[in-house]
Amino acid sequence: MSSTSRPTSSPHAGQPGSPTACDAFVAAMDIVGRRWNGRVVQAMGAGCRGFSEIARYVEGLSDQVLARRLRELESAGLITRAVLDGRPPAVRYALTAQGRALLPILDALTEWGHQLLDQKDRSPSAAPAPLAHTPARRTEQHR
Repeated sequence: MSSTSRPTSSPHAGQPGSPTACDAFVAAMDIVGRRWNGRVVQAMGAGCRGFSEIARYVEGLSDQVLARRLRELESAGLITRAVLDGRPPAVRYALTAQGRALLPILDALTEWGHQLLDQKDRSPSAAPAPLAHTPARRTEQHR
């Protein structure tokens, strides 16, 4: 299949310069699929605003990795960072509209994960349930 006739489910399909569904998926997964990013966004969705609050919410995450993830999420436009006056200065993080839009998606992924784990607990040798939509085979140009 040529790149001009590649199927897409994007509402922007056919518009000049618009990404294909594959491009959009990869861009989203580059952010959501990175370890800890989803949990950091969930922590902020639960009301955590300071570095220490987020670190307590996301157990097992080192301060160095949390600092890196916060910078990445800020660069991606999912969070904002504000330095407040005071001694010592306080830093507060907040979700942007784009970050808030991710929350129901993370909730759905979490629910799917619970179902997957429940299924594995019931029958460790059982294969996961088939997906409702099976993507087309990857072509050489997509690898």
